[in-house]
Amino acid sequence: MRTTARRRITTLAPALVAGLFGAALLAVPAKADAGWIPPGSTVCTDQAGSGTGVVISATNNNGPAVWTVRAAATADGAETEIFRRVTADIDNHPTITHPNPGFRYYRMCATNPRTDRFRMVVKFNMVTRDPAGQAGIGPHRAVLTRHESGGNFCGGLMSGPLRFVASSDVPVRFQITGVDQDDQSRTVLDVTGTAFDQAVTLPPEVFAVSACVHNTSSAGATVSFDLRRA
Repeated sequence: MRTTARRRITTLAPALVAGLFGAALLAVPAKADAGWIPPGSTVCTDQAGSGTGVVISATNNNGPAVWTVRAAATADGAETEIFRRVTADIDNHPTITHPNPGFRYYRMCATNPRTDRFRMVVKFNMVTRDPAGQAGIGPHRAVLTRHESGGNFCGGLMSGPLRFVASSDVPVRFQITGVDQDDQSRTVLDVTGTAFDQAVTLPPEVFAVSACVHNTSSAGATVSFDLRRA
């Protein structure tokens, strides 16, 4: 069944912001992919399919960041950059469309262009209002450069029986975290490694979860991760 598609997304809750300054890595449902990314890092949403483009918004804590939108003719196909803006925030909600008509698969990315050691807290959102649109296609992607305090990225928001699929070229830490009926953060999965494909059973009191990656390696990490319906 085709329905109006909206991005499945996750934001930095106060607990996550506090945890990013220390050792914790938490996330709760809200309305944006988010992360704390070192200089040179790039983090990207999963894809959203649309015949009428996508609407985007973005913010960070110390701009400017490099915000881009990429488009492909097929799901997980070769992507071409069709939008780039170097700014702290994108708050006018522009609609980004491919220059040629037709259904495309869009992905939004954020890059920290700084040359010092400052990590940016980024939060960004991509929505398609196409009645024939598709949301949550394929994995989130990230290139997290080495940093003494690590780098983090969170995305995806799902409930029900799930499957977690992830890969990295170096060992990294993945967490799946949600909130319970008392709005308390609950960790469902916490693993470190390079490849995972496993079922995730949510406790009955947890209604939705998101996935996060934390670069615990002494090297940069190229990562993809996906929450799928089981």
